[in-house]
Amino acid sequence: MKLIKEFEVQEYKDKIVITLGFAIFIILLYLLFYKPIINWYEKKEEYREYNLKSIKESKIFEAGEQRYKRLEEELLNEEKENKETLKYRRYGTMLYYLLQLVRKTLKIQIIKNEKIDEKKESYIFAFWHNKLVASTLCLDYIEKRAVLASPSKDGELISVPLERLGYQMIRGSSDKNSTSSLISLIKFMKKGYCIGTPVDGPKGPIYEVKPGMIYLAQKGKKYIIPTGTAYKSKWEFKKAWDRFQFPKPFTKMVYIMGEPIEVPADADIDEYCEKIKNELNRLDKEAEKYI
Repeated sequence: MKLIKEFEVQEYKDKIVITLGFAIFIILLYLLFYKPIINWYEKKEEYREYNLKSIKESKIFEAGEQRYKRLEEELLNEEKENKETLKYRRYGTMLYYLLQLVRKTLKIQIIKNEKIDEKKESYIFAFWHNKLVASTLCLDYIEKRAVLASPSKDGELISVPLERLGYQMIRGSSDKNSTSSLISLIKFMKKGYCIGTPVDGPKGPIYEVKPGMIYLAQKGKKYIIPTGTAYKSKWEFKKAWDRFQFPKPFTKMVYIMGEPIEVPADADIDEYCEKIKNELNRLDKEAEKYI
């Protein structure tokens, strides 16, 4: 019996020793391997987060730098445009006084179709870009008159004298796709304004009618008045895209307003562009007969 008890006690001691040994082994594994691995992984994550943060900050810096450069370029361009605008407005003022001086010397003959009555109806006056001077001087008797001028430098040049002569300026394109310009024009026409615009402007090609005014007449249910012009003596700027014409002092100028043209709701726009083109050219030739 004594031997059995001693054996059991020894076996119990052995179990305790093995358990303690295993526990010490686990602790050693934790100290030698697990903790360093965890520390390494945490450092790796910190390093990755630091890299991501650095990359993000770098991208933000680059984006900020690009935005700054873009803003700087925009400001420089705006400053340049403002200087150009002021320069062309000065030219426009000079052109106004020149027009006023020349006008006093001109012998102007206006031939108007009997169907036109500006007091009862508003119209769209169509003319070629190089005959702009004639329309400017011959349509200023209309009380409510507006002109579509492009937002370009050329538009800035002509807008100054037109404003001084009492025209309401509408800046925009004569293209039928320029929705904002067409909406503005329709609003003015509903208020009783007559509209005038070079139908081949603002950049040409010369003597080719743009569809914008045809489209306006169709949507606004207004008549187009084609016009023709002739000068007995004139300056012609042959280097300009439109070969712009300016009457010489003390010359004769003839201005013809043709028959009103209606554009039906189902009209072919291209067909009417050709129709207006032919009528403008015909009226120019007719005006020549009176010189």
